[in-house]
Amino acid sequence: DYEVTDKSLSSSLTFFYKFIFPVMIIGGLGLATLRMLFYEPGETLGVLIVWVSGCLLSYFFCLPLKSVQLGEEYLFISNFRKTIQVPISQIEGVTESPFINVHPIWIKFRTPTEFGTKIIFMPYFHFGSLLMLPHPVAVKLRKLANLS
Repeated sequence: DYEVTDKSLSSSLTFFYKFIFPVMIIGGLGLATLRMLFYEPGETLGVLIVWVSGCLLSYFFCLPLKSVQLGEEYLFISNFRKTIQVPISQIEGVTESPFINVHPIWIKFRTPTEFGTKIIFMPYFHFGSLLMLPHPVAVKLRKLANLS
């Protein structure tokens, strides 16, 4: 394990969105879909579409979430079972999507890490995100990696 001395870049809700929210969406909407299938078959298509959409969103945006902390020269990245240390100099790109509720940030690395060449994390809440402004975490990472 690594000792992290600087602040977390990730939201305190990361654990919820990675583990609990997908169970609620997949399980809850799955049960609602089954109920509709057996008791109101004519109404099932709409719920099925919502369930499949929820499953896809969970798969692409929630389940892969990592927790990210910033040290002086390293990022400390955790999947809640394992924490790895990646030099900031390995950051090749930082992208974000202000159009998605959790404002995900993707970090692409120059060489593969134990979590792959790209990770996704949910940054802490920032009011500017509601206005679809660049998130300060993405701006800071780009600056630290000399990308902007």
